[in-house]
Amino acid sequence: MKLDNWHGLLDHSGPYATVALDTSRPDEAGAAGVTTRWENARRELTGQGTPEPVADAIGAALQSDGAAFPGRLLIATEKDGLVLDVPLPRPPSAAVAAWDAAPVLMPAVRTHQGVTPYLLVRIDRAGADLELHGATGEPVQQIEIEGSNDELRKVPGGGWSHLRYQHRAEDSWERNAAEVAQAVEKLFRRHRPELVMVAGEDHAVSHFQKHLGSEASTVTRRLPTGGRAEGISAEAVAEAVEACLNEHRQAREAELADRFELGEGRQDTAVSGLDGVVDVLRRGQAEEILLHDDPSSTYHLWVGDGPLQIATDAAEVRAMGTAEPVKLRADTALAWAALASQTGITVLEHGTPRLNDGIGALLRWSDASTPRDAVPSMPGHGEPRGGESVR
Repeated sequence: MKLDNWHGLLDHSGPYATVALDTSRPDEAGAAGVTTRWENARRELTGQGTPEPVADAIGAALQSDGAAFPGRLLIATEKDGLVLDVPLPRPPSAAVAAWDAAPVLMPAVRTHQGVTPYLLVRIDRAGADLELHGATGEPVQQIEIEGSNDELRKVPGGGWSHLRYQHRAEDSWERNAAEVAQAVEKLFRRHRPELVMVAGEDHAVSHFQKHLGSEASTVTRRLPTGGRAEGISAEAVAEAVEACLNEHRQAREAELADRFELGEGRQDTAVSGLDGVVDVLRRGQAEEILLHDDPSSTYHLWVGDGPLQIATDAAEVRAMGTAEPVKLRADTALAWAALASQTGITVLEHGTPRLNDGIGALLRWSDASTPRDAVPSMPGHGEPRGGESVR
């Protein structure tokens, strides 16, 4: 997952107040539940030294926004007030209330991990219904397209007249599909969904794919279900969409795992273990951090005045020019450094590849100073130290 949308956080000076909260409202009592959870979080914040105006800024944002998201991540500073408000596609696994030298971004990374922005195209001979789903998984835009060509029906009969009607109908289908493809291209270029899913009758889908641009075509998948005709089961479409999303997520994780194992095996474009990942993050080498989820982890890192002043030892951070390094949870420090270095984060769900300390990184480049495993082929290689992961 890329953290680019939150890059503006780097323009604000800490310390930072972070609140990750379950804001779901499943029934009429839901609003009261959100209020109670916020009150508990506020007490925890102020108990850590958060100034009252900073807590007030977060509370005001929670109260003023009537939208009931499953979860929210809110970050505020003393100087600038509220600086980030991110809706979460599901409630965080645990509430977070922290006043620290870096914002706590991992709750948003974790909950967004399983969400894939996509565009669903339900097409027939006359047009299509388009449904764009964004970073929270919810539909953010719905468009109905009716083609401008209305010679849609093939008629029975024979002879030249019959053939002319047949060809005119086929041409109308294709022109309508071309208009749908054009609309999809515009949405794709504007919003860049990871997937385009198309469902509908064979002729309409075939014509649509023929006219779709090459870039969008590479991420287009055909669903084994009908288009927008009456009687099409909404449940069947939802199941087909979910199956396609799961297949996409598993394929992406498998691709990252393969790249990591190949790079680590060659000892060039991948590193494993907390020390190695911290090293390549500092130097801007890391393209993607890979993590095994372990919320009980007790690993910590030391950070300095900037997010890339990061080390496993406080003395190293002092040598970078920071007089008083701060000790942070490892996942908090790593996510903050990843944001500064434009590094992605992927939480692995299937246990592979094996990673020292539960963490590894894919690299943008490698040189003679890149960390190397001493004996990569030894039995047990890739196991976490003491069975613990970085998270």
